[in-house]
Order: sequence, then C-alpha cells, then structure tokens
Amino acid sequence: MHTRRAFLKSTTIYSAGILAAPALPSLFSANRPVIGLQLYTVRDAMASDPGGTLAKVAAIGYNSVEGATYTGSEKFYGMDAKTFQGVLKSNGLVMRSCHYRYGEDSKGAVLTNGVFNGTILHDWDHTVEDAHTVGLQYMACAWLSPDERKGLDHYKKMAEDFNVAGQKCNAAGIQFVYHNHDFEFDQQDGKYPYDVLLDNTPAKNFTSVGSGIIDFKTIFAHKDTAGMKYFFVEEDKCPGSPFDAITSSYNFIKSNLV
Repeated sequence: MHTRRAFLKSTTIYSAGILAAPALPSLFSANRPVIGLQLYTVRDAMASDPGGTLAKVAAIGYNSVEGATYTGSEKFYGMDAKTFQGVLKSNGLVMRSCHYRYGEDSKGAVLTNGVFNGTILHDWDHTVEDAHTVGLQYMACAWLSPDERKGLDHYKKMAEDFNVAGQKCNAAGIQFVYHNHDFEFDQQDGKYPYDVLLDNTPAKNFTSVGSGIIDFKTIFAHKDTAGMKYFFVEEDKCPGSPFDAITSSYNFIKSNLV
C-alpha cells in the first residue's frame, strides 16, 4: 500500500508531466494529445510580446500552457483575465494551471499601493476570481523565498494559510496545489519542512467511486489492454453508512463503467 506521503511526493512534482485533470475541450483528442508548456521557459518573450509568443507556442504544436505571472501585477502577462482568456482561445490554447507566490516577502516585487497583491496572503479572493475567468483548474504556490523559510513553526503557519487558500479555490471549482523544490527536504530541528506541510494540511480522504478525483472512466476504457478480469469496490473509511457508500459506488459503476 502506498503511504499518503509517498503518493503526494510523487504527485506534487507535476510541472514536467501532464496534470491529472478532468476532460478537456473537444480540441484535445487521441490524435492531438495534451502537450503543455510552462511559460516561464519563454518568459523574456512573453514579457515583450505575449500575443506573438503564444502564437509561436501554438504553431509549434503546444495546446496547453501553465502560467508563471500574475503575482504582484494581478495581470496575466499585462492583460486582464478576460482579455488573456480571449488571446489563449484565439490561439487554440488553454491554461489549466498557474503559479502564484505566498506573498510574505515582497523584496524586488511588483507592489500595488505598497502591497504585494495577487498572492495567497494579499487579495486572494480577487486572484481566485480571475483564475476562474481564465479557466484554471489548478492554482499552485510556486516558490518560497529564503525569508519565507523561517523554521518549522512558520511552515505550520503557512500550512494554515494554504488551507484557507485551498477552501477559497475549492469554492470556485479550482484545486490548490504546492510546487515543491529541494529546500523543503533540508531538515530543520531534525524534521523535514515538507512533512510539516503534509501533517498540517488535509489528507486525501476515501470516497465513493465517481465522487473523487480518480478518472475511472479512462481506466476502464483500457481494461482490456490491462487484462482486467475482475474488480472490487473497497472504501476503507466511509464518512457515513458504509451501505450508503457502496450503493453510491455501485450506481456510478453500473451507469458509467460497465
């Protein structure tokens, strides 16, 4: 059995891979798989000519991008959310994820009225609204500055702030994620900061088939390739009656999978 920690360590380092997202629009198909680009790769070009750069990215063949701006300016590469969404659409692109900052350290940052806006700590409600307008499914805390790595107690405080930020994201149909680096695995007082974040944020709970984040429809579409002969519903911990849980799972399976 995989532990929660092992699972999260393998899934949070996601930028180089394909996000496990819900079904994308019809422009994505078996003949045109989702291939995404983190726009930080072309950050200089995006700063000088975002429209032309996105057109070049699309011409190469990319159809999905991940953003690396907004923090501080509360603009997507100089554009408001609606305008930027239109530019993406005109180039056949979607942006399902974007990077954001925690917002405690504003050294060298873009300030609005003296505040480091567009961050988890500052004007997050508006930030989530803009993310929803663009069509994001993931909002990622991208990095912690050295001054934001102030010890294990501070990591606990950040975990509390992440929980609040995540609740606001969930209300908008967006998932909050954390993009880790190496410094979370430098021990402090004999403990990894990453463990502190995991221990102080919600675990991935069990739920009925069809109610969680696992894409069972895709899995079952490849059952013959995998050689599946039998399958069994198991929900280790049920929030209510286990009979209600297995009834919900059965109904979803019968209507959608078999």
